Amino acid sequence: MGRGAIELGGRPVTEAEEMLQEAERAAREADVAIVAVGLNHDWECEGYDRDSMKLPGKSDELVERVLAANPLTVVILQSGTPVELPWVDHCQTPLQGHYGGNQFGNGIADVIFGARNPSGRLSVTYPYKYQHNRAFYNWGHEDNKTMYGEGVFLGTNTMTRLIPLKTTSSIANNPVAILSFMVQNVGNAGGRERVQIYVSRSNGIGRFPEKELRDFIKDELGAGEKKTCSVQLTMEAFAYFDTSANKWTVDAGDYKVLLGSSSRDIKVLTCSSKPRQAGWNIPSSSEEWTGNLVCAAE
Repeated sequence: MGRGAIELGGRPVTEAEEMLQEAERAAREADVAIVAVGLNHDWECEGYDRDSMKLPGKSDELVERVLAANPLTVVILQSGTPVELPWVDHCQTPLQGHYGGNQFGNGIADVIFGARNPSGRLSVTYPYKYQHNRAFYNWGHEDNKTMYGEGVFLGTNTMTRLIPLKTTSSIANNPVAILSFMVQNVGNAGGRERVQIYVSRSNGIGRFPEKELRDFIKDELGAGEKKTCSVQLTMEAFAYFDTSANKWTVDAGDYKVLLGSSSRDIKVLTCSSKPRQAGWNIPSSSEEWTGNLVCAAE
């Protein structure tokens, strides 16, 4: 079934070049410029795919010319999916707002004027260009880096190094390990910070990812506030399903528990000792797994 739409309205007749020049003049005369570009339901919506990852019309040219006129420019993006950002290397402050509803403008103003840390983590990955996507038909095996992946270069606060306070273990099923650490907000605005917990297997090269996300916590911290956080890791955090044995298994070997604000920003490293048995069936008994965990800063 096809789809269609019609929209009636009126606006002054303008030339694109005149509007671009006007934007350049305004940016040149301002201390700080703000450019808002993006998409809406006319460009992306459920039920159909976008034709391109580029911003519509002359949006990219607008951003490039404003950045050239005033390097102190905040670029606000509004989209629900990734877009190409050919100008991003020249932009000091790109801000993805997604679709914030009728309070979007007030929320963005709070962020720009420092009243609030955006506290964001992107839920999608932004490539430099469409061809860098792994799903692209001729994507090669070069070491292409995504521009904005999960957890990188986001937020206005600086959260201090996670300080390990204690790590304990138990032979009981749940928890296997309890991790305690401190997080401090050393910024001037309140915000939310999340700590991600990964497990890495020393003997899993070639069979498992380098590290696997096993848990995370998210907490509110005021300006200058510090908090002690605690995470419980169960046996499932160290296990995988062995299809040949048809059971969940914890391999014998050393494990690393990695804590950080993102997968590329590991702040604390904790090494766990060898489990005494490799087999684990559900439900499991408390005798099947035990070990001592030793906490060490990276």
